Amino acid sequence: MQKAKFPWFWIGFLILILVFIDYKKMQAVKPQDLNINQLYKDINGGLVEKINIDPESGNIVGKFKDGKKFKSRVIDTGDLQSVAMERGVEVDVLEPAFPWVYLFAPTILFMVLLIGFWVWMLRKGGGGNILKFPAKFQGTGLEKAAANPTRFKDVAGCDEAIEEAKEFMKFFLYPDIFNRFGINLPRGLLLIGPPGTGKTLLAKAIAGEAKMNFIPLSGSDFIEMFVGVGAQRVRGLFATARKNAPCIIFIDEIDSVAQRRGNYKGFGGHEEREQTLNALLAEMDGFDENTGILIVAATNRPDVLDPALRRPGRFDRELFLSLPDVVGREAILKAHIKSRVLDQGISLRNIAKMTTGFSGADLANLINEAAIFASRRLLEEEKVTKMKLNAVITSKDFNDAFDKILLGPEKKSRVVSEKDKMTTAYHEAGHVIAARHCLNADPLRKVTIIPRGRMGGATHYLPNEDRQYYSESYLLDHLVSMMGGRVAEVLKFNEKTSGAGHDLAQASKIARAMVCEFGMSEAVGKVIYSRHESFLGNEEFLDCSPETKAIIDQEIKRFLEEAYKRAEEILRQHNDQLEKVAQALLEKETLDAEEIDTLLIEVVD
Repeated sequence: MQKAKFPWFWIGFLILILVFIDYKKMQAVKPQDLNINQLYKDINGGLVEKINIDPESGNIVGKFKDGKKFKSRVIDTGDLQSVAMERGVEVDVLEPAFPWVYLFAPTILFMVLLIGFWVWMLRKGGGGNILKFPAKFQGTGLEKAAANPTRFKDVAGCDEAIEEAKEFMKFFLYPDIFNRFGINLPRGLLLIGPPGTGKTLLAKAIAGEAKMNFIPLSGSDFIEMFVGVGAQRVRGLFATARKNAPCIIFIDEIDSVAQRRGNYKGFGGHEEREQTLNALLAEMDGFDENTGILIVAATNRPDVLDPALRRPGRFDRELFLSLPDVVGREAILKAHIKSRVLDQGISLRNIAKMTTGFSGADLANLINEAAIFASRRLLEEEKVTKMKLNAVITSKDFNDAFDKILLGPEKKSRVVSEKDKMTTAYHEAGHVIAARHCLNADPLRKVTIIPRGRMGGATHYLPNEDRQYYSESYLLDHLVSMMGGRVAEVLKFNEKTSGAGHDLAQASKIARAMVCEFGMSEAVGKVIYSRHESFLGNEEFLDCSPETKAIIDQEIKRFLEEAYKRAEEILRQHNDQLEKVAQALLEKETLDAEEIDTLLIEVVD
């Protein structure tokens, strides 16, 4: 883009005009100066034809009957006015008058400064690129098919989604066969799934397999502060795609530009978003045919999309990418360790079992963190003096990375008093013993009293399997294990601390879901009371009477109180186990599942 030149010529021309006007005013014939006494004599003598009086300044401008002009100054304009009117002189009382140049000078100066600043911004770049379209809208952001090496084999952990994508691509690889049957080829593919599940990678793989040009962009690329810019960008984008057809347009986070119209919170309209969405809808399925253009979009908020966007003819297919199961996680781990060396004792299947609920991005981050821990260890061992480096990632590196991601980094330098350390030890031991004696609770993986992140200690459980559904017995036992920390504090020190705040918050959240969302309360019944955001952002129950709210609160409290009582019974009955684990934590600070099993076997109930 050619830099805009500063309009020095026009600014100079405007200044010359203003100087010329002022000069002409200065060259005008100056009126005769009269003192006030002479002015009264001339008025009484019938020599004055007309006077103009400025009451604020007292300035007098007038004209004699012979045509000559004069000026004077008076203190009492009222007396002069009455005398002049008695003698038949035409009197005109004026408002304060200023030359137009001075009247409009502030406005002119402001406009000059505004134009100068705008041109400077355009020349400077950065913030001046508001109206400059990104390269992707001008065609230079296009990825040619030959430059895209991504294929379906590079995508792991979502086999069903890959199969659906392959089936979808057949429409474009073999169009003649489908045209014989009169099939309307799909125009759009919407990828839906949680963050990090591989939506962007799958879109690139689709473009790579189809050997089509690829234009990647984000929904936020369309939005600007100026109304109409987004719509113009949409039109420019499709114009670029038509020139490079066959082509795939990939819009990531499309919910930022395609939210339901008329559903924007706050005061006033949101004209820019709606105009951009209208332009996108028209381009996808309007009067113009977009032959050879496939639109692929990704979102993790399908519920906020405008219904017109998801109708057949626009996004004909919707492909759901869920979090990977244990087999998928193992496949993802294998894909990410190709360029790394692992210790022989590492089992990717065991790591996959440990990482329940991890997305593909989470697993990639886990491997990267493990590699970072391995590099730190290597630097300490080799002292950065030897050239021969044994770059191997061990099981300890994976465990350290896993703990850092889930629990936060260790803060060994934090000074902890003996009282707080003992409180933390009994608190975490309470979690361990309460969970151990609940049949449906998750098995323990590790417990530590070393501060991590914002927590003074942590107890981590390892689920046996991927869960799609949570049973009532599992959730109740989970509440008991969460109450174990507070119960242990009260039993040992006869005092409550703020350390259980996080546990109580999570337990309240689970209990509320059991009552309002899962229908597990007999008193409330099999009715779902989901929560929604009000206009001002406050969360309220939807269509719920005050009486029902009171029942819901009672049921939530009942679930929590019963869990607390069960935890108290367990810890009173197994107080010797509580003492054993707490003392071991004070001594070693961190215990894994095997060490706890060994400790509890030695304790006679």
